[in-house]
Amino acid sequence: MVDALKLYPRGFLGAPLAPVLKIKPKPFESRLNALAVRVNIFTPQVATVDANPTVEALYGKWINRDPEMTSFEFRKKVWIAALAAFGTNNFFEWFYAQQASPAFGDMHRRFLEDTILFLQTGRRNLNLEAWTDLVTVQDSGDRSNVYSEDAKVFFGIADADAQYRRPQNRQLTEVIQRWSTHARGFDDLVVTLHLLFGNLT
Repeated sequence: MVDALKLYPRGFLGAPLAPVLKIKPKPFESRLNALAVRVNIFTPQVATVDANPTVEALYGKWINRDPEMTSFEFRKKVWIAALAAFGTNNFFEWFYAQQASPAFGDMHRRFLEDTILFLQTGRRNLNLEAWTDLVTVQDSGDRSNVYSEDAKVFFGIADADAQYRRPQNRQLTEVIQRWSTHARGFDDLVVTLHLLFGNLT
C-alpha cells in the first residue's frame, strides 16, 4: 500500500500524480518567434515533491471566495478530488500508512488525530490556520506507532483490554460523507485537502 503512495510537500502520503503536458518555449527561439513552442510531457519524478494541482486549484477558488464555490458543482469537484487524492478507497489504510512517510513527525500525528476529532464531533482542538504553520517536513522522526483512544474508537479497533469494537469508518466515501455533514465540514475538508496534498503556502 505504502509503495503506491507519493510524498507531498508537508510530508503526508497520497495518490501519485499523473503526467501532465506543459508547453515550453525553445531556448533562444522564443526571442525570435514568440509563437514558437514545443509540448513536453512532464512526468513527476520520484525525488520531487509536487502538490496535487487539482486540490490546489480548488483551494485557490475557495480561499479567493470565487463565486463558483457556492455551487453544487464546486462541491462535487471537491468530493471527486478528495476521492482521488488519498490514493486509496480505504481511509483506515491511508491513515496508518502515514507513519511510513520519511517526513512524518509529532505534529503530523497530532493533525491526523485532530482531524479524527473533527470527524467525530465537528470541532477541532486547533483551527486549520494554526495547523498550516505547525505541520512541516522538518517535523520528522516520530515512529511510535501509537494512536489515541479516539482513533481506535473511530476506526473500531479493540483496545488493550481486548474489548471488541466493530470496524467502522474504513471506506473513504463514508468518511467524506461524514465530513460534509458537520457544520462547516465542507470548508474543513477543502482546507484539510490543501494541508495534506497541497503546497506549503
